[in-house]
Amino acid sequence: MAAVNPLTPKQQLFVMEYVVDLKGEQAAIRAGYSARTAEVQASRLLSHVKVQTAVQQAQESLVERVELSQEWVIDRLREI
Repeated sequence: MAAVNPLTPKQQLFVMEYVVDLKGEQAAIRAGYSARTAEVQASRLLSHVKVQTAVQQAQESLVERVELSQEWVIDRLREI
């Protein structure tokens, strides 16, 4: 049985946009929420436990990718 994603597609998009610059209001707008209510929506979303967990996981994944890239660059510089 496949794992069920607890977030809606719009919430998932918010999470992806939020980890770009950690600006909730802008992430909400980019995710398709109304610009008029984006600040309130961002606050609501960031207080949601499942969204918080998804943000944390996305940030951890980003850190892993960045560290891998740094290691790769350092290894290549050593080869030179």
